[in-house]
Amino acid sequence: MTSILMKAVLPVILLCSQNVAGFIPVSSNILSYSTQHREVTTRHKTFFSNPSEISRTLLCAAKNEVNASVKTVCVVGGGFGGLYAALTLQKLNEGKKDTKGTDPSARIRVVLLDRSDRFVFLPLLYELATEQADVDEVAPTFHSLLTEAGNAIEFIRCQVSNIDLEGKVLSCSRIEESNAVEMIGEDFNLEYDALVIATGMEPTLPSPELCGSNGEHNILPFYRLEDSYKLLQKLKLLDLKYANDVSDGPDIVVVGAGYSGVELATNLKETLQKLGKKRSLNKRNVSVSLVHRGKTILPSATEHNRAVASSKLKECDLNVMTEATVTSIRNALEDQSATQTAKNKSTVTIQSADGKLSEVTADLILWTAGARPSNAILHSAGLPKDNRGRILTGPTLRVQGTDQVFAIGDAGRPSQKPPPSNAQSAMQQAQVVAWNVMASLENDDKLLKFRYLDLGEMMTLGASDGTVSSLGGLVQLEGPAANLFRRLVYAVRMPTNGQSARASVSAAISK
Repeated sequence: MTSILMKAVLPVILLCSQNVAGFIPVSSNILSYSTQHREVTTRHKTFFSNPSEISRTLLCAAKNEVNASVKTVCVVGGGFGGLYAALTLQKLNEGKKDTKGTDPSARIRVVLLDRSDRFVFLPLLYELATEQADVDEVAPTFHSLLTEAGNAIEFIRCQVSNIDLEGKVLSCSRIEESNAVEMIGEDFNLEYDALVIATGMEPTLPSPELCGSNGEHNILPFYRLEDSYKLLQKLKLLDLKYANDVSDGPDIVVVGAGYSGVELATNLKETLQKLGKKRSLNKRNVSVSLVHRGKTILPSATEHNRAVASSKLKECDLNVMTEATVTSIRNALEDQSATQTAKNKSTVTIQSADGKLSEVTADLILWTAGARPSNAILHSAGLPKDNRGRILTGPTLRVQGTDQVFAIGDAGRPSQKPPPSNAQSAMQQAQVVAWNVMASLENDDKLLKFRYLDLGEMMTLGASDGTVSSLGGLVQLEGPAANLFRRLVYAVRMPTNGQSARASVSAAISK
């Protein structure tokens, strides 16, 4: 800080103590000079006779010099990768003050950009949709999180539509909200010195050809906060629909038996049965079909978690269909022979491995099969991408062919065999990319290489049930203990201490 202040202050000292930029010769009689010279003299005398004026001028000069040296780092996307990268950048920036004695504000300016005003802790969306957790635990606002983190990170709610890689400029449109309706606001440009792209994934829904006429009206994805709200609303409507029906009940089809599909299937059946018990329906008939194209459910899971989940699915009497493909979804309203109850249902046609077709009716279809990189900026000119639309980076997470542009999480592919698409991978990349951004701004070529460390996996299989496999199988839990362990681990991994405390209390009192 001393060197920066000297650079800023020295011109002012020279300006005031020597010839005021050549206007006032030291050996001359100042009062005999022209009006222009007398005005300069008056200002000169006022400056030296007012200590506060001296202080203000010196500080302004120093501030202008400091601001000129500030580097802007833009982080696009406020998911696990983006938010944790911004927070790590802030910590690294503050850490430099301790080692070099410099003011952290003189180093980098971190700007976080996202379409939403909330950070969503995706693994807890199930708890939100089944009212086991509240929105402030699962999806706190960026404002509250960044305030707790010290207000050193700027947040802008906007849609980023393009990256000018050569000019280092982002094209943005502000997102405004009125009466809970999002609207596109004014356009603006934002210059950056370094850029982190962390836009994540978005779900893919079945094609119009598959759905036919109005076939998609019962289909919901499950990936965003809005999806959780819609699912909760749909569950309550189904509870009302079958409130007095003992012989019939809700029919649900979950497409895709990865982590999301299996966790949804077990939680939804339990939730609807609990709602039925509140209406004195001791055993509500809830039918859940889980349709999966692969040979086995949870293809990426550990053997322990797959075995525990398979046992839970059997215990819940779920209809699991593997090596099965959805070939069509149509609205039962088109079927004139449909019963009154079925008129709001969809008919799902499923083809098995041997080519046989079967039909299942559904009040609700949860589509968890497939996702793709999100955000329009991925189409910006100059970004190298693979055939799935992921940005190609090297092991340092720097985008190929660029100097200070990085891509992390689901938006990037750092190797031929990319790391898993999960929260822990994004959070690990966030730490590496923050370090590398700081190094690149300091012209340090020694960037860290990202290496994924598998810490294990955790699943929810109901309000008080779950499975955990960690540390290469050294830690294996199931049942209520696994469910509590999962909630407490997620509490520890929350982005701020305040958020961790709230999540810990919620986990401890949850039943």
